Amino acid sequence: MFRIRLLSTFCTLFLLAACSQNQHLPPKLTASVVDQNGSVLPDFSLHFIKAADNWTGLPYDEWVNDGEDSINVLLPEQEPVVVRLSAPGHHPLYTFLLPTDQSIKLRVILPSPTKIPSGVPKVVGNFNNFSSQTGIEMNLQPNGIWTSEIVSNSDTLNYAINHFIFGGNITGTEGELQFQNESRGVQPTFRRTLTKSADQPVFTVNFDPEKYENLRTRTKPQIQFTHEVPENIQGVAKIYSLMIHEYLSVITERNLAQMQRDEIGEHDYTEFLNNLNQIKDRYSHPDVRLASDIAKLRLLDSEKLTVSEIEQFLNTIPSDSPLWLMHYTALSTALDISGTEKHLNLLSSIASKSPYPELQAEALYNLVKYHHNQRNEEKLHHAFFKLTSNHPDHFRTGYAYKNFAPEPPISKGEPLLYNQFNNLNGAGSLNLEDIEESYLLIDFWATWCGPCIQAIPKLQKLNTEFKDEDFAIVSISVDQVPENVLSFQKKWDMPWYNLHEPQQGDKIRKMGIMGVPHYILLGPDRKVLSHDQSLLSGDKAGEVIREYLDRQHE
Repeated sequence: MFRIRLLSTFCTLFLLAACSQNQHLPPKLTASVVDQNGSVLPDFSLHFIKAADNWTGLPYDEWVNDGEDSINVLLPEQEPVVVRLSAPGHHPLYTFLLPTDQSIKLRVILPSPTKIPSGVPKVVGNFNNFSSQTGIEMNLQPNGIWTSEIVSNSDTLNYAINHFIFGGNITGTEGELQFQNESRGVQPTFRRTLTKSADQPVFTVNFDPEKYENLRTRTKPQIQFTHEVPENIQGVAKIYSLMIHEYLSVITERNLAQMQRDEIGEHDYTEFLNNLNQIKDRYSHPDVRLASDIAKLRLLDSEKLTVSEIEQFLNTIPSDSPLWLMHYTALSTALDISGTEKHLNLLSSIASKSPYPELQAEALYNLVKYHHNQRNEEKLHHAFFKLTSNHPDHFRTGYAYKNFAPEPPISKGEPLLYNQFNNLNGAGSLNLEDIEESYLLIDFWATWCGPCIQAIPKLQKLNTEFKDEDFAIVSISVDQVPENVLSFQKKWDMPWYNLHEPQQGDKIRKMGIMGVPHYILLGPDRKVLSHDQSLLSGDKAGEVIREYLDRQHE
């Protein structure tokens, strides 16, 4: 009934070979899902989500039990992972597993959906893109069954039940059970499918709430480790699960208040904090305390957090700790409370040493903000350059451009501040005025810049397209040493002008090059024709160049 991901024959043979050679095997996760009485649920699933994407991220791997008591999978090595466990009629449970070389066995009790006092269930499905806003309301029959008729041209109805009483979408109670491998957040991992024959004009959907007896009593998520596992793995996993459950409780309270037109009151975190302290008391490992601090930063208002405990957290957590990925924006929250100036060394260490790009960008963003407020132009440029070059798609980067970007001194119709740049071989320099071609596309780039490397094929295409025209490309590397570029060019064909100007030098900073790749189109008089990155870095660059070349002959 379900698609199951199993080890291939190749992987099996590989594992056997590794065992025979006494090589290290990846750690294994064995997970089971039980009800409140300890009975294994007949249908449940497991997802892996990239830790930096947090619990709402799109899963990258998935399994279903297909009637087995447990799911056995290999854990990713050297990186943390968010694990999502789901079953029909329950909200998912999320936990966070730190990198480990030990296998883990756990079983969980899933939380039941929060009960809401009143409401009419709706059918949502492939006929309306599972939108609760346009769901079809159901009618209550005397026998307690809810029914609805769905008109659809399709022969198959994939559906779920949106039930205000239970909170959110849940799996229906009739039809074939289907596994949804890309479900995320609190979306149901399982749906139902009904198939109608040619003589059926509509789908008739029946929903029996009695089949979900577990929904009558609200249950909390519980994680039980069934064999010896390091206490930091256990404690952090439980804190993460508690954190996400509490967050969903807050959202449910707010939605309920809005639905009933009540005033949204302040959430009571007393029980959450007591549970957090119980976990810390049980597990004395420093990671557990740090995870507890991150959970507080995730949920509590800044007024409920003391400066001293936040400073202790920032002074203790290593810059390369995988714990950051429990909620990496906790870094910014903590700095807002404690103050950035005291923790500049931590920010610099994270920006340069952290193995997690999302956290690096978070640190760089805070350095940008700090140096902007301090009016330190040189350090602002350095941090801004790293943020925009290395992390152009991070959600903080656009905000940094909008609020903290230095004013660029490049203007259309004006010459550049500098025309003289170093030759790659270290022998002198080249003046742009001395280049024979009239139109120049200046390409500021670096060998460490992923987007720059991705853009090389585009430059190669432009070079080929305009090879017989009055046009040339000039790539100016901002690497610290030109040897890196010379080594790089043994693998990449760049048959045009290649120059060098270190990023840390005055020229790059004073020209206002805020990140790479950065493109400027110059005309015969070496004045700026365009520095619109949306045009010059995209597929329309050739059209822009062609337009200026055609004008030359008018």
